[in-house]
Amino acid sequence: MKKKYLYITIIILCPLCFYAQPESFNVFYVKGTALLIEKSKKNVLIKGMMISSNNKLVIDEQTLVVLFNKKGLPALIEKKGTYSYNQLSVIFNQQVGNSLLYDFFRYVLTEFLGSEVERTRAATVVRGDTIPMVFPPDSAWFFNNKIEFSWKNSGSGNYFVIKCENNEVLKLYTNGSALTIFPFSSGLIRGKWYKWIVTDNNVTNGNSSYNNFYIPDENIIKNFKKEEIQILSYLPDRKNEEYYTCLIALYIKYHDFTNAYEQVREAKGHKFNTPAMQKLYLAVDKLYGMK
Repeated sequence: MKKKYLYITIIILCPLCFYAQPESFNVFYVKGTALLIEKSKKNVLIKGMMISSNNKLVIDEQTLVVLFNKKGLPALIEKKGTYSYNQLSVIFNQQVGNSLLYDFFRYVLTEFLGSEVERTRAATVVRGDTIPMVFPPDSAWFFNNKIEFSWKNSGSGNYFVIKCENNEVLKLYTNGSALTIFPFSSGLIRGKWYKWIVTDNNVTNGNSSYNNFYIPDENIIKNFKKEEIQILSYLPDRKNEEYYTCLIALYIKYHDFTNAYEQVREAKGHKFNTPAMQKLYLAVDKLYGMK
């Protein structure tokens, strides 16, 4: 009977242990120096790491760390110290409903954009025979398999030109004010910077003003997709402010202004107008040079 009793006890207790297993926290953002400690092993904390119940988090001075739990709720840790898993859990509970997103994305916008938001775009400067360019904004990155260009209508036919360094890659004559190209069918390759111009002259000169754009290489695309999947995984509700704020900030970070602007339009449709969202709207509007 004793063996039976032990056997039954194990069957009952094991499921309880399984369901009581605590969740892990995902490292979403790190600014400064922080360490993840597991037993005696120390690792520099980086985005994408998981913090479980047997870990400790060490935060240095002037360091900011943002974690997400499985419910998609964020926690901001910025005070120097060593934090156990239980202490991090308490921070999550304390920060629910506070102004975390506003504080966090104030840092994000400063880190990712800096003075870039305030800069004057080359497209607004018209020199020589250049037709003012509207889209894409200068220095945009493209992750999709098509690129849409637009410019102010001059009332006559124009030459649309793409160059890599000083070599013409593509030249088209058009009577319109917009054009869609499929880069890999047009001789463009990944990992290269290109410049484009619309002109009423067949030959561009030294006074011509170009806009630049970049087609990222496979490594950048891989990192971008990894971070995008991370956001989508930890923010299951895709119609709340956290979702749009994180996603728009990610697109700004990777200069993916097309998707950033689309997410802004969608977020505005849901009437998200908190201070954090307003800062992102303003950033995207300025980077685009449009409203």
